[in-house]
Amino acid sequence: MLPRLPRGQISDPRQATGPRPRPIARPLYIWAVDALYELIESGVYTAGQSLPSEGELAAYLGVSRSTLREALGYLEKDGFIVRKHGIGTFVAPHTNHISSGLERLASFRSVAELAGASVVVMDRSVSLVGADESVAEALQVAPGSELVRVEITNALDDRPVAYLDGLIDRRWVTLEQLSDGQGSLLEFLCQYTELPVSYSRSELYAVEADGALAARLGVAEGKAILNLAETVFSDKHVPVAFFRNYFVTDCYNFKIVRRIVRSGATFGEPSREGNAVSDQKHQEGAEHGTI
Repeated sequence: MLPRLPRGQISDPRQATGPRPRPIARPLYIWAVDALYELIESGVYTAGQSLPSEGELAAYLGVSRSTLREALGYLEKDGFIVRKHGIGTFVAPHTNHISSGLERLASFRSVAELAGASVVVMDRSVSLVGADESVAEALQVAPGSELVRVEITNALDDRPVAYLDGLIDRRWVTLEQLSDGQGSLLEFLCQYTELPVSYSRSELYAVEADGALAARLGVAEGKAILNLAETVFSDKHVPVAFFRNYFVTDCYNFKIVRRIVRSGATFGEPSREGNAVSDQKHQEGAEHGTI
């Protein structure tokens, strides 16, 4: 997970005496997105309230205005802020439809609550299962290895919208730890496993709901459901868990910002080695937050 601003230390960026500390091994705009999420999530800014000027926010976060604008653009596409030309930037009003950017690894619960929605756990079960071949490959364990399985069905406004089928290598958790929990499984893994969760490798599919999935999510059998399959890794690149997430797209979907990566050459012209190397270094620097 991306680092988060400590809560309760500053009630308003305008009270800050200097830029906030930040990691250098993360794209800066992603770090800025998470910091802005924190300001909204912690209640510093609420629905309908205006944000400080770009200059104040950029100085508070310790990033350039161009990086801040990129982060604000992400939040705007995600539906969390509204920018009104000539007036300012405002926290968006609450909505019944929730969307999340794929660039940020976050739990369904945290995204929904940030949007002002109340998440209710309709069903939760914990069991021990053997790893099938596909999961064993993802978790780099032998087929049949014992895994802890956590199944959670989440609802918004009494309507089931998300089902998580999580499989965790038993080396990192116990059945008892997860049997007692009611919160987010991802947040639990981030806080309590021996190997802190850092990132995931994910694949997104549309699948037809079979009988069991349709019953869990309260939809017609055969309805198209969004399936996010992801392997969650520690900061030491060790696979910790495998998640199958299913979402009803009437209420929840994903967004992603995609960019064109340009070479040093103009279309139709051969690239010059110097420009290509320079552009490659610039891109690598941007990816790792060094520029």
